[in-house]
Amino acid sequence: MISRVLENQIRDRLFQGYVLILFGPRQVGKTTIVQRILSEHDGRYESCEAIATKRDLQKTLESAQAVKDYIGSTKLLILDEAQEVENIGQILKFMHDTLPDVQIIATGSSSFELANQVGEPLVGRAKWFSLYPFSIAEIGQDLSPSQVDGKIDDILRYGLMPDVYTAENSEQAEETIRDIVKGYLFKDILDYDLIRKSQKVQQLLEALALQVGSEVSLNELSQMLGIHVVTIEKYLDILEKVFIIKILRPLSKGNPRKEIRSKMKIYFLDLGIRNQLISDHRPVELRQDKGVLWENFCVMELVKLREYSNVSSNLYFWRTYDQAEVDLVEFKDGKYTAYEFKYSPKRSASVPKNFAESYPEHEFHVINRENYRGFFGELRSK
Repeated sequence: MISRVLENQIRDRLFQGYVLILFGPRQVGKTTIVQRILSEHDGRYESCEAIATKRDLQKTLESAQAVKDYIGSTKLLILDEAQEVENIGQILKFMHDTLPDVQIIATGSSSFELANQVGEPLVGRAKWFSLYPFSIAEIGQDLSPSQVDGKIDDILRYGLMPDVYTAENSEQAEETIRDIVKGYLFKDILDYDLIRKSQKVQQLLEALALQVGSEVSLNELSQMLGIHVVTIEKYLDILEKVFIIKILRPLSKGNPRKEIRSKMKIYFLDLGIRNQLISDHRPVELRQDKGVLWENFCVMELVKLREYSNVSSNLYFWRTYDQAEVDLVEFKDGKYTAYEFKYSPKRSASVPKNFAESYPEHEFHVINRENYRGFFGELRSK
């Protein structure tokens, strides 16, 4: 059983007067975490996808006594997939205000829906956590460096979703990914009134999967799919908020006349899902897109590391109209850190002259197959 970083962070926040909100894609381990915590306390688990649970929770809005009747002697209440309940924000607020000593943990696979519902009602009353697929720091806890190295190519093929990573063989891994894509990938997306055409969403995801690491143009996607630009923009926003993609915007503060401003880069939270969308799980040595896979892997490991280390920073990509580029730029405390991602250690890179001139307060790093553990191998608080 791989230990999850957020599990201990959530434990540290228990019974401190907050509703705890745990976001993350389906099948990423949210339920496992809350069930482990529940086993240590006098508490109760409720799936908010159950009709009876939805009905009972709605009744708690009737009165403080209704809240007390629902919770009873429970000291820890888990509400799994809470975005499924109408008015969940008001329900959580009323519960918390009525019985502030009861610890409530709500999980959700859609930050779009759950955050909209609980954001305003729970201002000052909630702590938020985001759970991702396994990170290198997590799987490396019980493995030697060489063992981690030996898993990298499979991670680039199949990703780090828990049930996929722990599969016994490649056939089982591929079958599990197919099940996730067919059974869960579109569930939260299609719950929104903004999205009515599942075929167009699938075509959009397939197009994005083929453009990982490249600049994406809304106008080009619109023309390709026959969807209005405004609709494409809404779809991308929802895809990010249901934890399928990560969007990077361009950095354009140093020399706006030369720097790209209108495009974006798209990455997938999990490479197994990206590869399933294009039906390609071939070994890395046979693939022309190994550099793309490595870039997606590195970006998401940096995202996980920052999230779990409670580091607040902004992430961008950088490119000029004359094709000078940096894969990823992190801005924190007035300082820029530029990253280039190279699958092969033999491929060198240097910081573009224009970038160095426009952002003199910067660091530059190349992350490859030999040195990646030094960047992703352990959590940092700074």
